[in-house]
Amino acid sequence: MLLRYSTTINYYYLKIHLLKSRQLLHHKQKCVASGKKYFHTQQEPWWRQNSFERRSVTKPNYEQPYSELLTLFYQLVQSRSGEKIAPGDEWQGEAQWLCRKLFRHLISIKSLCEPREDRPPGVPAVLYIDHSSVQVITRAAMETFLVYFYVYGENDPPKSKFRHNTWYLGGLLDRQKLKTLASGSEFDTQLAGDRLEIGRLRAEIEASPNFVAYPTKQQRRLLDGDWKTGTNWGDIAVSAGFHRTYFDNMYSHCCGYSHSSYISAMQGAQARDLAAQRMLAEVNLGFGLQIMTHFIKSYSRTVGSARAILAGDPEARRLVDRWHLAAQEWENLYNPAPKAESHSTLRDTTMRWTQ
Repeated sequence: MLLRYSTTINYYYLKIHLLKSRQLLHHKQKCVASGKKYFHTQQEPWWRQNSFERRSVTKPNYEQPYSELLTLFYQLVQSRSGEKIAPGDEWQGEAQWLCRKLFRHLISIKSLCEPREDRPPGVPAVLYIDHSSVQVITRAAMETFLVYFYVYGENDPPKSKFRHNTWYLGGLLDRQKLKTLASGSEFDTQLAGDRLEIGRLRAEIEASPNFVAYPTKQQRRLLDGDWKTGTNWGDIAVSAGFHRTYFDNMYSHCCGYSHSSYISAMQGAQARDLAAQRMLAEVNLGFGLQIMTHFIKSYSRTVGSARAILAGDPEARRLVDRWHLAAQEWENLYNPAPKAESHSTLRDTTMRWTQ
């Protein structure tokens, strides 16, 4: 019963990476049989190191690919450094704000998976891993990516501009609800300026062709700041390429920690040693890998400089493809096909995972 949910998540990650090992082994055998050269990277990842034969493997090692993908993430986003933004297109530059926010969340996830020292006054120091905070930040990272994808991920500038306006309007209206104790303060001046911007945004939103596509009730909600009206986090995740069941499981688990669910308190109490705390924390490295690979694919589709970097770096493409699990791949795990069909799927996807 201990830590049952996270153990299940690790099981699914282990299962899919063992499947990839089987595919690599199958590909290697075909190459040897046909006399072709078998290509592989210089440093074999954990799931290539005879993991098909080894049944002692208990979990994948995410740390090295996580660091490599963080580096690639940084390179792709920095490829736009110094790029000039045309007057009136400042909203496009704000995509980089979300990229920076996401990048720092992803770094914090990795950092918090390392032990920390707890030193209450007069008590001997105790090492611990703050897995609860990792879960909370993972949720924030996921939502940041989904906002990025919803606003900027589709190669449709008019729609992106419309969605940016609704997102911007929602933020300004949220700030109007805040109260300050100091009357006549700088904050009051800020709120007054925001009210003028709110009026401008509402007029621009109502004039957009995208606005008329919404039912009347949802139009009112958009103008009231509900920028996600007509959709939800799960719908956006599916549009971004996530499997709905996988996303719902992981996101719900992270939300439980953010809102102090009973399960979050129970797991915190039961995880009394570093090994259990590490296991609960490192599940989120796997989720972070999925966030990064989905982000990289989305970003490189819409940003030419990022696309050029990937096009010129086969090793980077292999890294992304190796850890990017498409919705259908998760579907094959959750609902395995009959044996004959499963073998056909294995054969069809082998080459993609070894390129």
